[in-house]
Amino acid sequence: MSPENIQYDRDKFESILKSSKNNRHLQIPNTVESQLCISPLVSFSNRREKSSKCIDISQIVKKAVAKLLNPAMIRNIDSTSNLEQLTSGFKNLQSGQKENIPKIDHITLAHQTQHFNSSMCSAAVWLGYSDRFKTYSDMQKIKVLQAIWCIWGRLEGIVMTAKMRIIGKCEKEQFFLTSDTLIVYDNFSSDLDYCSTYPFEEMKYFFIPREMFHEDVISELVKVQPDDVETTYLMSVVCLQLTGKRYGGLIQEEMEQFQDILSNDLHEYYINNKMPKYLLRIKQLMRVKEMFLRNLNIRMEKYKIAGVFNVFNRPISNLEFFTVPI
Repeated sequence: MSPENIQYDRDKFESILKSSKNNRHLQIPNTVESQLCISPLVSFSNRREKSSKCIDISQIVKKAVAKLLNPAMIRNIDSTSNLEQLTSGFKNLQSGQKENIPKIDHITLAHQTQHFNSSMCSAAVWLGYSDRFKTYSDMQKIKVLQAIWCIWGRLEGIVMTAKMRIIGKCEKEQFFLTSDTLIVYDNFSSDLDYCSTYPFEEMKYFFIPREMFHEDVISELVKVQPDDVETTYLMSVVCLQLTGKRYGGLIQEEMEQFQDILSNDLHEYYINNKMPKYLLRIKQLMRVKEMFLRNLNIRMEKYKIAGVFNVFNRPISNLEFFTVPI
């Protein structure tokens, strides 16, 4: 073979490079993100230095633990079950919910701090209604609170949002973050000073409102319309299951026993209220539970990605209270 017979520019990669050089107006293909002006990834080229400023929630934790270990005197009727006791606590905590509150589309650091305080303290008070929970050691009680407060706070918001939609006090694409904070999804943004030094525009992947606030779970609750006892059972088994999964061992065994007690209580509730054929109702509640856990797993996967790149890089006190994302 002579050099004259060699054919150049046959390599596909090299040809593309030459074509690109010759066409300086070659455009990057459109994507959903570019059309919607959404950043698909965090821009690490503008990465900021990790902040030394620590977000201190120690006073919130101190107050919540005090409520947990030194609960107000709660007189439970001897004949009431643990499920009925927790239901009573849940109803009391939600009784102060306002129906008409201002709508916001931006969560400030003050809103987030209020949410931490409300969720942690309310969860502590709620647990104190159960006779079974009162038998735990102080360390066991604190471990349960550490595991559930974030989840309980989100579930309470989901339940309240569903209730308000049923009575026409809340529209779709809106969410009750706290008793006096109603979030509107459109143009949603958040001050991330409590968790990151990155701007919200670069963190949208982690803060999609329909995903954060479990819109599909809310819609399902509106269809099912569980009563207070069923709602409390649903919230309880989710919290106990996740607590057991977090710690394993003896705590997991205890959480499973507690779930069995609540399941028996729910059975008795149905029988006493003349609902012997309640299998369909249980299936509906379990569907809601699985939807919530599936959404939570999606957020867990996102948090793993965040951990790789250390995007949630703001120091915060009492990290033992922030193991499970919402």
